[in-house]
Amino acid sequence: MPITPSEAIKAKTQAIPPEVFEVFDELITRDISLTGTAKVDQDEAVTMIASKLNIHRSVVFANKWMDVEEAYRQAGWLVEYDKPAYYENYKAYYMFTTP
Repeated sequence: MPITPSEAIKAKTQAIPPEVFEVFDELITRDISLTGTAKVDQDEAVTMIASKLNIHRSVVFANKWMDVEEAYRQAGWLVEYDKPAYYENYKAYYMFTTP
């Protein structure tokens, strides 16, 4: 039988090391405002994950461990990811918002 979309997302989420979610949880908790929004800088998250796992940053991207949006949506967050276009100059980030 072919894998269903929900099964694929579940499998992908389970393949992400728990340390990745620990880092995101730490950054969300640190940065959440009283209005229920937290802006997480992608570069900071990658640096923390690589340090925690004692690996090179490229491993984080190669394994697509930064694709956490759907896992957090399933946990109840509204999640947006934004990165600059080639002509823009700002850091990529995740915006977590309470519903």
